Amino acid sequence: MDEIEEYDFGLRLKRLRKRKKLSQTELAKKIGVTKSTIYRYESNTLSPSLDKAILLAQILDTTLDYLAGLDKIPTIKIDNLSEDQIEWLNNTIKIVLKNSPNER
Repeated sequence: MDEIEEYDFGLRLKRLRKRKKLSQTELAKKIGVTKSTIYRYESNTLSPSLDKAILLAQILDTTLDYLAGLDKIPTIKIDNLSEDQIEWLNNTIKIVLKNSPNER
């Protein structure tokens, strides 16, 4: 991701929407706006209100910080995991990070 993309709300919104396989119309219905409003969010000609931004983050399983460009890496929301599953996942992440080329 280049420097411009890091803070591009519209680009992040569009990528997350597509990752969820939602059309602009479908996403618009979920947050109570029109398709053209989603288009304007994605083209950065309109910024959502705080309540709409929160809905977008919830629907797209991300954080407001990521959408706003404050976080560079999208957050992965995983609900309903047991303590054992969380521990396994954390251990797996540690192993992956330990073996990544950046850590060598």
